[in-house]
Amino acid sequence: LGELVEMLLTDAAQSSAAFTQLADAGQFAEIARQAHRLKGSCRVLGFDGLGVVFDELEFLPTGAAPGAVHDGVARIEDLVVALRAWLRSRNAQPPTSNFQPHEASALLVHEAGRLDRPR
Repeated sequence: LGELVEMLLTDAAQSSAAFTQLADAGQFAEIARQAHRLKGSCRVLGFDGLGVVFDELEFLPTGAAPGAVHDGVARIEDLVVALRAWLRSRNAQPPTSNFQPHEASALLVHEAGRLDRPR
């Protein structure tokens, strides 16, 4: 699960630069395609707030102002930083002797949802 989460966060972070370039070039259909893919991955892993941002980017109208994409990109970057910080804080603490792997998955999904809620 940790590897999937890291892959998603890396992909989300890399999408920021791509979305900015695509918006500036007026390529909203490509933004929609990439946002749709990332939205699905976010929702599968429980990152609902991040999924909402990708959902908003997916359904921007053709010809929307690039600033709308830039705002979404800023929100993505903030969420990725917060989620990575949380993951680092969790990795720094050793589990107890009776800590079960399924508990780690449940804790990750719970905390990611809490951190990932729109403010």
